[in-house]
Amino acid sequence: MPIAVSNTVSRNLDRSEPSNSSVGFVVLDMSDLDRYFDELRELGVGSFRDYAFDKPSLADMCFDRIHTVDANHAFVQILGGRSKEELVGYTHLRPLPGTSQQIDALESLYVYKCQFDGTWEVEGIDGRRLILMLGAVPNVEGTPQVDRALFSVMDVTEHERTKKQLSAAENALAKANRVGVIGTLSASIAHELNQPMTALRMDSQAAERWLLREKPETDEAIASIRRIIASSSRITDIVQGVRETVLHEHSNIESFDVLELVNEVASLLERDIMLSRAQIRVSSTAQRTSVHADKGEIRQVLVNLIVNGLQAMTQLSGQTPCLIVISVQNQSAGEVLISVRDHGPGIAISVLERMFDTFFTTKREGMGIGLSICRSIVERHNGQIYARNHPAAGAIVEFVLPTTTDESSFTET
Repeated sequence: MPIAVSNTVSRNLDRSEPSNSSVGFVVLDMSDLDRYFDELRELGVGSFRDYAFDKPSLADMCFDRIHTVDANHAFVQILGGRSKEELVGYTHLRPLPGTSQQIDALESLYVYKCQFDGTWEVEGIDGRRLILMLGAVPNVEGTPQVDRALFSVMDVTEHERTKKQLSAAENALAKANRVGVIGTLSASIAHELNQPMTALRMDSQAAERWLLREKPETDEAIASIRRIIASSSRITDIVQGVRETVLHEHSNIESFDVLELVNEVASLLERDIMLSRAQIRVSSTAQRTSVHADKGEIRQVLVNLIVNGLQAMTQLSGQTPCLIVISVQNQSAGEVLISVRDHGPGIAISVLERMFDTFFTTKREGMGIGLSICRSIVERHNGQIYARNHPAAGAIVEFVLPTTTDESSFTET
């Protein structure tokens, strides 16, 4: 049976005066609904939900059997009424038609004989859609009237709408962030693939010219084809690296010698160096400079730094030696220092502070992605990267890598 309401409570509600209270109270008579439920049980209806499935009007018919007996002034105000006489009889405490709340509430009464409560969306007397929080109030005084139930009611419409707006704003922000990430990632891929794709095209054209000569230059053609293979491998590494970054996979952590990798990259960029009329000088005082890292990603850093150096020196063509100096040194604390120096115009002080920021660039056709990628890779390996000007001429970009990297603690950025 429903929670009982005493005669005293009902009389107090009847004598209630208008107040500033925001909590409404209403007394409902559910005896007619109880009798109907008893009839259904006698007919053998076990599940009210299943019974209601083929009877769309059943929920409304059940709520029509619940009658408002009494209410305080706050409840009248919540529903947009003028007096409680407007509310007596028909109950406005019914979820909007077609919602699962209707069946949920009636099923709890049918099966468990407990009061329905929670947050409901209802229609007020004035036609407004309201979100109300209902709570069954247990009887604590007097002689109970077992056919009546007392409910507290609070209007949480604005609160719930604010929550929905906040949720919508959060979803919109998350979508914007995803779009931003996709845009950054796309720009990154385009930037990284541009160099090897350009090399592929140039070496393919060169190989064709060598082979179409009256006396084919097979040695030169073979050299071009080998460069094509190297560029193709680099494209594969870039795509695989992007996939691993997106999926947070780092299965390519391995031990390798940085000095050997530098020489490999210098060979890979041979055509870029030649077209820039530049030279690369590699130096190291260490016999072995091993690190435990993702070789493909460190190769990516070296390529970016060398290409940037070559581009910087084109601004001063003929004025200074077009020379890239790469130094690999062991540090005392289990680290390897890699330094890439060009002989270009150097870096303005205002640029030094921002040059590793995403999308910051001083190049007319630059995207501002390359150095940002370098920083992300180095920091992901628990290393550091920084830039400075050489006292004589040009700029130096240096990065430090630990000689060992624990894959389980590989930093995500």
